[in-house]
Amino acid sequence: MLLSPYTRTGRFAMAMLAMAILSVGACSTSTKTQLEMGQKVSIGLTDKAASVAEIDAQLGEFFATVPGIENLNINIQEFTDGRTAFDLMIWGQDLEGEQLIADLRREIPALADAAITAEALTGTIEESLVDKWKREIFQMEVDGATEEEIRDQILAQLAEQGADDAEVEVRMEDGKTEIKVMVTEDVED
Repeated sequence: MLLSPYTRTGRFAMAMLAMAILSVGACSTSTKTQLEMGQKVSIGLTDKAASVAEIDAQLGEFFATVPGIENLNINIQEFTDGRTAFDLMIWGQDLEGEQLIADLRREIPALADAAITAEALTGTIEESLVDKWKREIFQMEVDGATEEEIRDQILAQLAEQGADDAEVEVRMEDGKTEIKVMVTEDVED
């Protein structure tokens, strides 16, 4: 007997088949995604309120306290006309250029009147659709978080997307974090 698409069982079977096909396709289909990987900050000084070595040290100290920075590269150029240029390649996530500029001016007095610009550093990654969806839907950092903190983050993100009736189980052991999410929805026939 064939399943009729006009019965509840038939519609359910067709929906499950479609989900299975989409799941396999999403796992094996790759996509290229452009991501913001950090910020390039350029600082131009014409009047040196401090020595280059002092400013370099202060930049290092400042960026050591900024959360989210994974790597920092400082390139310094001194010109014969007295100008100095600092080019900073700041690698990390969730770095806002304008906020970095404001913080630099506030924390390092020698840069208060400097010409400072910021531009996003972007890169392209190839990933499966499932990985892309995980990254976009569950944007969270689990390093250093407790099981309860991770669970609360996931529940908050699901609630923002309208999934209020979700169950989240987080288990941490042997340096691995296992997360199970179950979202149910009652469908009336």
